[in-house]
Amino acid sequence: MTFIIINYYSIILLSLKKNFPLIELFLLLFNNIMDSLTPQSYTIEETEEIEELTIRFYKDRFRVLLILYFFGYELQPNERKGYAKAFKSEVKIQALDFLIRNPDYLAYELLALAESDPEINKDEVKKIVKKIFGDNEPTIRRMEMERFFYGAYEDIDNIISFLKSINFIDFDSKRRTDGTVASKIYYVSEAAIEKIEKGLKNMPSIQWYFDRCVLIKRFFGDTLGSDLKISQYKVEEYKNTLYKTYISSITDKVKEMYQKFYGEEL
Repeated sequence: MTFIIINYYSIILLSLKKNFPLIELFLLLFNNIMDSLTPQSYTIEETEEIEELTIRFYKDRFRVLLILYFFGYELQPNERKGYAKAFKSEVKIQALDFLIRNPDYLAYELLALAESDPEINKDEVKKIVKKIFGDNEPTIRRMEMERFFYGAYEDIDNIISFLKSINFIDFDSKRRTDGTVASKIYYVSEAAIEKIEKGLKNMPSIQWYFDRCVLIKRFFGDTLGSDLKISQYKVEEYKNTLYKTYISSITDKVKEMYQKFYGEEL
């Protein structure tokens, strides 16, 4: 069995550079939490596993941070010292994350909106959906989510704890009489916003995430998380997914919907 002697930190940097262009993101956001680590022995297989987990680790945290940043509302001066934005409802985080991670479902929601809302620019929606499929996003951008009791869900407690630990966010919880959490309000720190606006916005490698959040906010930014969930439940493939199994793609459904609405193939 082949072993390599490498610092775990080096594996992180190598994996980000080799597999996903987040090396600058890692250095900008998270270098303040990395201490010098003692080199250790890893097998080639272990190194590859670390790389895969590392990519997912930082993509998840970055994506949730952007959701809180883009969809949060501005706080009044000195409303919460050191924080500039607030965001209500984990339900909405989950629903928005699902749209980011599943471009085919986003395309479906846009087409449904174009069909039902006379004020929506149909030509603009057509252009957006064509670009999503032209860029093969339903395949290359897809990150599966499982169906739980109330739809698409992924535990984000560790993500929130991580972002809180580096002072990027904070949160308050409201509890029911039985002690369970009823709702949370998340707060985005001024330090996190500075990192995003003065560093991350200038990185071409992650511009897709910024553009996608801007797009979703434009069409669905004011929609309640519960209403987003209800809309997603209207899709049979989503609704009929078994508990704790991955929600399937709907690319064929979207293509049929597009052809029916616009009279041409997608």
